[in-house]
Amino acid sequence: VLGMGMNAAYVTSFFLVTLIVGKNEELVWLQNVVAIVGALVGGVGSSILWVSQGTYFSCASQLFVSNKEREVLKDVTSRFGGNFAFIFLSFEVILRLLSTLLIETVGLSWEIIFGVYSLLSILPTISMMRAMDMEIYQSLQNNNILRPEDDGSDEGLSPLHKATAALDLLCSDPKTKYLSPVNILFGLSTAFCSSVLNGEVIQKVLSDPNSTYVGLYTAVTSTVAAVASLVFGRLESTHISCLHCGKEVIMSIGASSYLVIALIFFAFPDGSNWNRASLLSVYILLGVGRATFEGTLRAIFADFFPNEKEGAFANIILFSGTASTLGYALSVSGALECEEVSKHCIEYSDNSIHNVLVMEIVIVAVAILSIPSFWRAVWMFRQEGGSDDLSIEISLLDGLDGGLE
Repeated sequence: VLGMGMNAAYVTSFFLVTLIVGKNEELVWLQNVVAIVGALVGGVGSSILWVSQGTYFSCASQLFVSNKEREVLKDVTSRFGGNFAFIFLSFEVILRLLSTLLIETVGLSWEIIFGVYSLLSILPTISMMRAMDMEIYQSLQNNNILRPEDDGSDEGLSPLHKATAALDLLCSDPKTKYLSPVNILFGLSTAFCSSVLNGEVIQKVLSDPNSTYVGLYTAVTSTVAAVASLVFGRLESTHISCLHCGKEVIMSIGASSYLVIALIFFAFPDGSNWNRASLLSVYILLGVGRATFEGTLRAIFADFFPNEKEGAFANIILFSGTASTLGYALSVSGALECEEVSKHCIEYSDNSIHNVLVMEIVIVAVAILSIPSFWRAVWMFRQEGGSDDLSIEISLLDGLDGGLE
């Protein structure tokens, strides 16, 4: 609830900024203050929300397995991850298309649109107050069987430990280090594409200085990601799909998608040689990569760290969030400004000239590193007792029965 509330405040800050813009030149300072505070609140809120979602997801998966015979955790996390990402991304598609629809057909202003978005972000926050606390429910289920502090889980840990769980897990479990490049890749790629692709290239390709069609093209990414999440979740499940494909293969596909995007920008950085088809292909590749991050990666962390939920999912946001911040700083700040336009020094809409080559090289390098690094983490998981296809074959009840013995 706290994370959702802070994100709602972040969305509302956009509404407040649009109200201030153009009203009075003397209020520019207030516009900047609202934007910066909103960004800070949204960043913290997103971190809290991501960790909470991951913990809730992991608990729900374990509880489902404990109440279903012939179910294994790795299949449940695959299906749950795919279903979660599909629902989440489907709503994202609707909201992205809404902005284009309201501007083009109804002629509404951005002030009204952000006002609608603010309202839509506040309502789920209120409804979330009625949701079940899955950790408490899981603890109650296990209360008379095994104490949380005895089963190796993080449910009985102090708030202080939970606050430092990400660093504790990073120091104690080497798998987190090898999984970090995947998270860094997503953060860097998202920041680069949001600032350069959505902010600059699409305007040049479509001759759209007002960014009217950004919502439409980003909706393509969300649509592809939603459908791919559902497909990937079924392919990863050994009991549903006749064509089984392990999570490690799906994650490699996602990392490869970001690699291809970076290579496309490396060859054609300013969009001058792009057309609608090439633009669409990049947004489709973004959707494939996004699907693996929202669904498959969530399921993998639930498989790898069933007893370190907070620490595991906090590591995702720690590395992806830090990389995203760095990516935005390198893409839009004056850190990489050029003196004149060249192949990899492109002119932004605000007439500033930025070097995009550094970000392209960094993303390519991280993408190439992330695939073998991820497979190293998979190998370590198997050495610890995980099965060959990322499964945890012993259900939660089996583990509890072993504890009783």
